[in-house]
Amino acid sequence: MERYERAFDVIGWIGVLFLVPVGFYVFNYAPAVQFMQGKLGFLGRPAVLTLIAYALIALRIVFGGGNLVAPLLISFVVGFFLMATVVPFRFMKWFTDWARQLFFLDNKSLNFLAAGFVFFFGNLVSYARRASIFLQLILLLVLPVLVLVVANAFHLFRFPPPAL
Repeated sequence: MERYERAFDVIGWIGVLFLVPVGFYVFNYAPAVQFMQGKLGFLGRPAVLTLIAYALIALRIVFGGGNLVAPLLISFVVGFFLMATVVPFRFMKWFTDWARQLFFLDNKSLNFLAAGFVFFFGNLVSYARRASIFLQLILLLVLPVLVLVVANAFHLFRFPPPAL
């Protein structure tokens, strides 16, 4: 792997870490939310942080190393749609209106956790030498959706309302 590929791999992982401050909003952690709203201003908004994370992850997809590109692409798309149910993007209003009809996308906290899982494991699986596309789809699409369906159907988790 070339040096520039390693640098963009690190940039992609930093992009995943940019989702952590969004988690403070999702789980309504008041000290962090107050700090981001008060001190960071525009850059502390969840939508801006999420778009920065997507841009960094996209740079990793285009210029980074690793052995497989498919898990990165799958995780980018699936994670994007899951995060669109959490963070209000104006250009994704059509999707959030449609997603409100699906019971398993009701809980924003679970959607955020599923998106974080997808981004993390998508990056991780990209380093594997071989992984079938079937296994990638199971891990990065079917498993998170199945967990969301079961958790929302049986109300397994109680989270505070998001501060979004």
